[in-house]
Amino acid sequence: MNKVFQNAGFDGEYYKEVYDFFSRYYYDSKIILAFLERVFQNDSIDKTPRRMMNLLTRWVDLAGMIHNAKPGRDPLVVACVRTCIESICGQTEQTKDDKKNFFAENLSEEGSEYIRNSFRTIVKEDKVAHKEIFDNNSPLNDFDEMIFGIRNRVAHDGDYWSSQVFAHASSNVDWVSAYSSESGSKKRQIIYETNMEYDRFMFYFVEAAMSYIDRYIQKISDC
Repeated sequence: MNKVFQNAGFDGEYYKEVYDFFSRYYYDSKIILAFLERVFQNDSIDKTPRRMMNLLTRWVDLAGMIHNAKPGRDPLVVACVRTCIESICGQTEQTKDDKKNFFAENLSEEGSEYIRNSFRTIVKEDKVAHKEIFDNNSPLNDFDEMIFGIRNRVAHDGDYWSSQVFAHASSNVDWVSAYSSESGSKKRQIIYETNMEYDRFMFYFVEAAMSYIDRYIQKISDC
């Protein structure tokens, strides 16, 4: 048993569950074990990386259960993803931008390219003024906004059926969907196009969350 894991009590069923989780996304055990060692290397003085890792595995597992049990209820999956982001970022002295720009700041180049190629905002409309909105958002910022907006519809309005994020038939099929966003007197409707695959998206999300955790580990290691 790795000495770092042994000292942290990372063994038995706990170890097996966590390792099995990451092995669904990475075939190379060296990548998994290196990340887990980084998580636990400072465990005696700061258990934040452990907590963030636990939150990641629990929320992604729940998202997977919902995706398998309720296909077509994408907003419920999105709510899990957004809650995972908020709970991980909430473990640190994060800025508001950590949550607002989570994908824009933490995706790998490959993940960023995938989002840009599989998600596109078609139109943003001011529902009060009845006119189109033009802004300078990047596709990744638009994607972050979509995740937040759909999560809010689930949390505040119980709407877990109106929007579609993942292409259930084929990655070659483009789906057009929409969500509404309200902030004070501002009311908007955003229409977007997607052909995103659930499994591929979730790989890039897990990868982005690991990157966020690694940045925190680097910060405490430098202190």
